[in-house]
Amino acid sequence: MMDKNFLSDCINEIIDERNKNKQIKQRIFSSEAEFQFALAWKLKEKLIEQNAQIYLETKPYVVGLKIENNDKFLTANSRIDIILELDGKLYPIELKYKYLKQDRKNAGGQNNFLLGFHKDVCKMEEFQKQFQEQFKNCGKNCEKFFCIAMTNQTCIYKSSGRSGTNNEQLRLAPECKPCSFKVNKNKTIEQLKHKTYKCVWTDMKSPEKFKILIIENKV
Repeated sequence: MMDKNFLSDCINEIIDERNKNKQIKQRIFSSEAEFQFALAWKLKEKLIEQNAQIYLETKPYVVGLKIENNDKFLTANSRIDIILELDGKLYPIELKYKYLKQDRKNAGGQNNFLLGFHKDVCKMEEFQKQFQEQFKNCGKNCEKFFCIAMTNQTCIYKSSGRSGTNNEQLRLAPECKPCSFKVNKNKTIEQLKHKTYKCVWTDMKSPEKFKILIIENKV
């Protein structure tokens, strides 16, 4: 069954294999792209007997979705990190990965990571909505989508208690919820409207205290 527990098991298997091969020293992956490729490969490996199709960095048209009206977060040129097609069902996956040495601080990088995750959720909700509308009578279904965040930065998964700041509104603790934030000094406000999702962070078997969050939305 394709759910967040299955995805979590896949990721833990990747980490176990890397630990055995002594590939992990501090960070689990050298980049977000490496995380993306490793997860796609593991999904293909686990689901090979079910003839699963895996797409990387895919535009909507590749899986038959025609974007007639560009959304703020989903356009015809948008790319989805991973799309799994299994038994006539689509499972799009967006992921974010952030590593930072524990003795360094990078508030701008943290906000970009958090903002990117919220935008991924908005994009996935719109993708799922449009796919369901276009294929509701065709036997195809975008049953679930997943947004994954992996990081070792506590400021992403813990609340600071400082209400009103961009960073606090965007933080994925205890929920990933709709928010607005100031884009620049001219006080331009950007709205991120999506459902509210409970954030359950899980410890990973790795150095540098990595945690992972998987958000799942089922229609």
